[in-house]
Amino acid sequence: MYKVGMQKKFIAAHHLLGEACPEEKVKHSHHYCLDLEFSGYSLDSQGYLVNIDHLNVMMSEVIAKYRDAYLNELEEFAGLNPSVEHFARILADQFSAHHEANIIHIKVTLWEDDIAWASYEKAL
Repeated sequence: MYKVGMQKKFIAAHHLLGEACPEEKVKHSHHYCLDLEFSGYSLDSQGYLVNIDHLNVMMSEVIAKYRDAYLNELEEFAGLNPSVEHFARILADQFSAHHEANIIHIKVTLWEDDIAWASYEKAL
């Protein structure tokens, strides 16, 4: 299986919901690092699983909505705790809507700092 990925960084803010600890209710920012990986068994006529230039543009366009945003105010987080887990799934859903025909699997790993991350994988 072929795999192609890319990494991009951006900053976004949120506050967490729930009772776990009081500081979670305070708005704060994370320096997110997004790792996106596409997988598939076949290449296109140019020998690509995904054209890296197209991948770069697609990632930039999707991330633009979240860069410097307050996640709690965005429609896709309505009724959700804006956890890194939910955020990884939301991003995977958006990237899967832009995939190429030969892509069969997508994986998003979203780091919220140097030591903590969540991942979401989706078969297409």
